[in-house]
Amino acid sequence: MIVKSTASISDIDTRSVYVSSRSCDHYPGGLEAWGTDTGITFNRNIESWRFNRKYFDYAVTNPAYLYGTIERMQEYFKEMQGYWKELGSDCVLDLNAWIYHIASDIIFFNTTGRKFHFMAKYFNVLSTGKKIDIEDSHITEKIFKGFENAFKAIFFLITTHSLLRHTIYRKQNKEHLKAQDQLRRLLCELIQERRKEIENTPVDEPLKPDIMNLLITANTERDISHNTNDYLNRPLTDDAIQMSLFESIAASTSTSVAAFIFVVEYVGRHPEVEAKIRTEINSFFSDNPNRVVTYGNLNEFKYIEAVYYETTRINTAVPFMFRTNQREDVIAGYRWKPDTQFVVNYQAPHRNEKHFTDPEKFIPERFINDGSDEKGTFKKAFYPWGGGLHICPARNIGLAYVKMLLVLLYRNYEVKLVNADKPIQTYHDFITQCADTRAYLKPI
Repeated sequence: MIVKSTASISDIDTRSVYVSSRSCDHYPGGLEAWGTDTGITFNRNIESWRFNRKYFDYAVTNPAYLYGTIERMQEYFKEMQGYWKELGSDCVLDLNAWIYHIASDIIFFNTTGRKFHFMAKYFNVLSTGKKIDIEDSHITEKIFKGFENAFKAIFFLITTHSLLRHTIYRKQNKEHLKAQDQLRRLLCELIQERRKEIENTPVDEPLKPDIMNLLITANTERDISHNTNDYLNRPLTDDAIQMSLFESIAASTSTSVAAFIFVVEYVGRHPEVEAKIRTEINSFFSDNPNRVVTYGNLNEFKYIEAVYYETTRINTAVPFMFRTNQREDVIAGYRWKPDTQFVVNYQAPHRNEKHFTDPEKFIPERFINDGSDEKGTFKKAFYPWGGGLHICPARNIGLAYVKMLLVLLYRNYEVKLVNADKPIQTYHDFITQCADTRAYLKPI
């Protein structure tokens, strides 16, 4: 069943009976390698899902994590500026690629507490002169390719029926399963390495609040989550940690990059919006040019936030989601048997004139008044992060991440898109993304 009405979407998203993002019954041999009772994205076991979701929620809402991410972004952006300067002011930059690499650097560090130098690796590919010496460069390449290949593999495995995978697409199936297995081994090595580090760290010495430490120490004597739930009283297995690491990295990187790039594309085609963004940024720094942007004061960029919301309304990064009911239920006036798969189309109400005036037009102002347009449909028909139990746990840091990057970009550069006079080119796998975002950046 394909669900498009806001009432039906609300029914599915707010009922705990819908605990699965995807029914895997007809896709044997695909996601079983990861396990359908680990992580949160594909987990069909409600108790296991609650267990993993609890720790993921804690990780991405921890103040040290939130404030540290915004501080780290500014450091990494300066590093990226240095690479851009080396390439020359007349160089056309592939913003999609650059933002993907800086996002990977930040999110991998937040997750593992380790820097993998993805931006430096990308700079070395582009530079015809200066090269950056990267420590353990072979590990950087293995990790980057491992996630890239595994992400493609999971998309193939959950969207291709087993009959096709074992006949017509047999070769591709074998390659994708191999890629998935290779990433699992890489993650296992990282986890075992970190376990040894924790064992060798004195008990009275605090551990870094990265996601890997949180997951490994959960419900152990070194637990840094301050867990108070009696029913969540067991440590996580390595399999569960592997899936959680993959989800936190793959999902966070792709969605944040897609959202940021779409904002740049729309702003580049609406100079009046860009002018308002620059006015808001200048106002923030008017009294003190050296004022530090923190996670706390990012809330002052109201117009930039409205631009983000309007962009995600028109181009929702994850426009569809899957839900599977555990027991018989009535949705949209029909009775559905257990294990029925529902395809939830979040994009449909976003572009429906019943909910938004002139839905095809880019009007950030509709989100200025506490996130409500003149029809007050922000909460009723706007699903940028999904909804209900399965709402994106990293939505707050995801929004802050995009806002911070926009402040850094438009405060420091004039941005001229190469294809600003042409329609935005997109493609879709798990996520709707821009196909070509090249730009000239002129320092201000």
